[in-house]
Amino acid sequence: MRIPSLCLAVFAVLVLCPIAQTQSQSAMTREEKDKLLDIPIRSFRPKLSLQEALKTAEKFIASEKIDAEHFWLYRANFMLYGDPATPDKDKLPGWHFWWVSDSGGQGNYILIFVSMDGHCRRLPSM
Repeated sequence: MRIPSLCLAVFAVLVLCPIAQTQSQSAMTREEKDKLLDIPIRSFRPKLSLQEALKTAEKFIASEKIDAEHFWLYRANFMLYGDPATPDKDKLPGWHFWWVSDSGGQGNYILIFVSMDGHCRRLPSM
């Protein structure tokens, strides 16, 4: 007697779960689909890896005698460097590193940009 009711319960779960799942998913609007198409897909690997760029930035800090003793690496990200009015294709790709002071003072940062050719520049902090 338990076996038929167990089979019925399993059958109900198998039939009703896919129906419930499809009902919970809402259809994408035309606007949402258009936004997805506008997302640029990066199909390239950076010439300079994040690890190599960090080593280069640390060497730059040492060679420029920047006092980074009481700073810690807060953020590292890939970015396009240039004026906001400049088209992205004309901006310089590279790695942006942001060190923050232990004291946590506003504007007390070390910002270093490493371009894909390994050149470093210190960016002004606030």
